[in-house]
Amino acid sequence: MREKELFIEILKATPADSFVETTGFVDYNIAEKLGLVKFKEFRPELVGLAFNLTSKNREFWIDYFKNKDITQDLVHYWIYYNDSIIGNGFDFFESNTFDKNYYKDKFSEFGQDFEFYFEENLTSGFPEPKRLLELIETHEYHGNYSIDIVTKIAERNLKLRFAIKKTDFDSLTLLLNENGQLFRLEFQGLHTKQDDNVRCGLRKNGNLMKIDLWIKVTKKFISNLLWFLQLDSDKEVEQMII
Repeated sequence: MREKELFIEILKATPADSFVETTGFVDYNIAEKLGLVKFKEFRPELVGLAFNLTSKNREFWIDYFKNKDITQDLVHYWIYYNDSIIGNGFDFFESNTFDKNYYKDKFSEFGQDFEFYFEENLTSGFPEPKRLLELIETHEYHGNYSIDIVTKIAERNLKLRFAIKKTDFDSLTLLLNENGQLFRLEFQGLHTKQDDNVRCGLRKNGNLMKIDLWIKVTKKFISNLLWFLQLDSDKEVEQMII
């Protein structure tokens, strides 16, 4: 498969200490074996296939992709180095853009099958949502459950508290306890519905590492988060500000 061969060559040419972000996901057990994430108690349903590429683990990731159908793992990828994007591609498997300082003239053998563009500075990375919601901590008081979030509405940085159900409290408390102080846990608007189940996409973001998690939550929790994302006025949340 030519796409697989190309991506392996990309990994070979990518500078050490780069971060490779993809649209692929794996289940938690596989993610733990790959060293993407390790939790003591919490188990997300899916974990994003994104990793730091180092000189020590480069062969590990090359071997991993050699044994995978890459079309099932990747639809799009982004490569970051020194906080800047240097590789971007696989939207339709024929268009790929690279920072020429790192990749120029390294993919000539694939030239007949893929379109390559080389630029000095790439500016398009993973699309950011209109507003980020950072999940901070959960609370229980006499059988009532709530969660604190931080977001920016109408140019105001706000810390808000709203009620949640016990099932959400239990799972989110486990996740926030696992999260530690090195990462921010953010909701970026991603969610999916399957029958009566709702899955929420969250991102652990920090230390140059981004980990996407899919977790199971209630419809009420998702609807509240989506409501916060749609607000244009901070007056609508005055009673929630803490």
